Amino acid sequence: MFKKKLILFNSASSVDLVGGSQRSIDYLIVNLHKIYDIYYFCWNFKNNNFEILKFKNYTLLKIPHPKNNFISFLKNFPGMIKIFKNLTKKKSILWVHSPLPFFLFSFLVNKNLEQLYSVHGPLLTEINYTRSRKINSYLLNFIYKIVTHNSKKIIFNSFYTLTTSMNESEFLHNKNLTINELLVDEKYFNKEVRLSNFSKKNFHNGNFFIIPRRLVKRTGVHLFLKEVIKKKINLKFKFYITGEGDEEAIIKDTCNKHKNLYFLGSIDQNLLTFLLKISKGVIIPSIEAEGYCIVAKEARLLNKYVIHTNQGGLRESLAGYNLQKIFKFNELTLKTFQKSKIKFNSNSYFFEKNTSFSERLKEILII
Repeated sequence: MFKKKLILFNSASSVDLVGGSQRSIDYLIVNLHKIYDIYYFCWNFKNNNFEILKFKNYTLLKIPHPKNNFISFLKNFPGMIKIFKNLTKKKSILWVHSPLPFFLFSFLVNKNLEQLYSVHGPLLTEINYTRSRKINSYLLNFIYKIVTHNSKKIIFNSFYTLTTSMNESEFLHNKNLTINELLVDEKYFNKEVRLSNFSKKNFHNGNFFIIPRRLVKRTGVHLFLKEVIKKKINLKFKFYITGEGDEEAIIKDTCNKHKNLYFLGSIDQNLLTFLLKISKGVIIPSIEAEGYCIVAKEARLLNKYVIHTNQGGLRESLAGYNLQKIFKFNELTLKTFQKSKIKFNSNSYFFEKNTSFSERLKEILII
């Protein structure tokens, strides 16, 4: 039986990085591999070659990054174009999850090809938060115009991402926009939790708070640790830090110099899920451009205490959840980490949809 092709583009894959938008694509693959032949394009972060890796449910095509080795990129580009053209000859769906590397292939897209585009966070806000020289909004509008030109639908993971992105880009105003959280498959995540086979005794019997974040400035991990050390909170509680990013070295050094701060770095998804499950709670100290936060939703599914800054999409991923505490960095105290419940007004409006992942997916694709 002929299966339609589903071609995915994202900047990274969970083969290289854990969490974020690449985690959501794993959930898409689990739900769609029986219906579609799936091909997944992303950057190659491990070497400068063009690699084709075949997995049970999909094929991963890793593109050499021009910033790392421009010669290797140019050498491989004609071959990559040929593969992309062959994949899009027959009826297929193109689903783009980040502007790059798709931008390099966008001029090859047939107008009749069914095309979707997902926005996982406000692009301009995120980029400019860490730059001294700001990117002009005209450049963002140009990129959006190229990568979304033929998109049947543009999907935002949260109301925050939609409104912030529309303020960033005028080009989005006349497009077919929708809010649909396709980041966490609740059913599959619960299955992953049951399959965990690690030992709790190897991790302080769960007597720790976990900070599972991308280690960059906007996620606020280093700022949070400095505040915890300043107020000697780390002398009372233990903290596990996972992830990787630009601030990885300074965070690791901070942990090595202070008691009860344990730097785990990049760990696989199975271990991360286990640590979420056994922890005392999850800390999300985001400062800027938090599109939704997958780990907040997963912590909620595990009924874990979530301590967070209420920044961006966190307001939606944790809407109506009573095991949470909102904090400001300068107001952190020992009491912040003592579990308490929030009482909500019964008339409060929450953005959360009470539908399963597969039902939400049906709103986007006919499956």
